[in-house]
Amino acid sequence: MHSRCFNRLWRSCAPKDTKFNCFSTSAQANNEVVEKPPLLGPVRAAAIAIVSIVGGFYVKNALDAATQRDAEAADVSNRVHLPPQRLPANISAEEYQELAWRPFFVSGELLHDMELRLTAQKHGDKLGVHIITPFKRLDTGDTILINRGWVPPELIKPATRAEAQVTGPVTILGNLVPGDSPKGPSVEGRPVLTLKNQVDKNIWFWKDLNAMAELTGAKPILLDVQADPPNPGGYPIGGVTHFPVDNPFRQQAAIAGGITSVAVLSLLFASRLFPHLFAKSAAEKKFQRPGFQNRHQRHHSRSNE
Repeated sequence: MHSRCFNRLWRSCAPKDTKFNCFSTSAQANNEVVEKPPLLGPVRAAAIAIVSIVGGFYVKNALDAATQRDAEAADVSNRVHLPPQRLPANISAEEYQELAWRPFFVSGELLHDMELRLTAQKHGDKLGVHIITPFKRLDTGDTILINRGWVPPELIKPATRAEAQVTGPVTILGNLVPGDSPKGPSVEGRPVLTLKNQVDKNIWFWKDLNAMAELTGAKPILLDVQADPPNPGGYPIGGVTHFPVDNPFRQQAAIAGGITSVAVLSLLFASRLFPHLFAKSAAEKKFQRPGFQNRHQRHHSRSNE
């Protein structure tokens, strides 16, 4: 009597479209299998196609950029190891790109009273500045810019490194480097996420060669001095040129490929991992919700005892 009343109560509380046998045994109840939803539906199939296309497109572009960067890095490496030559008297914009990163030597006089300071520059794990000094050439009389190297914050003022403030004719050996011209998105002509130069305070956050040349009356030509020979007194420290030989694009391609694969697999097997989210009706959702079947089987087993 008790078992029959419990069965009636259970049947009245269960969803209408739930199929079960109140007189089945506990073993039969445990063997009941809810029909799994289809592996793919039109919406998820379209989503998988879109994710695959977008991810594949990004991976292909990253691999193409990596190949191009490898070629550029090899070209830069070849230029760096060429024997030093005398700096040409005149360098056009096209010739500048062809001669960039090559070593040159030039003789002239450093104009210390107009030196510029490129801030937030690292040397090892320390922050400091690069000292960029106008340089008057002996052969042409023109003025160019020389990046003499890195100094720590306590040596920013010229008086703290008086030994390095050499006067008279000197010969500089360095690499011809371009300015920080943005190749991607820019803000007012400067690279994205870079602060604006404070020209009136002699605070430079990026190498704007045209602005530096205009301020000092020099040509927009910049040489980074090499570490050998060192400057008198040890500072500034030369050899601070950052050659573009790193290649982050292959890592980006690997990350993009991994994210795309995870997204596709998640969409593909979502119905198997979360069947209650893909049930055809509210009753099936409730019946397929984790824990509901166990509660149903437990009460059903008790009703048959």
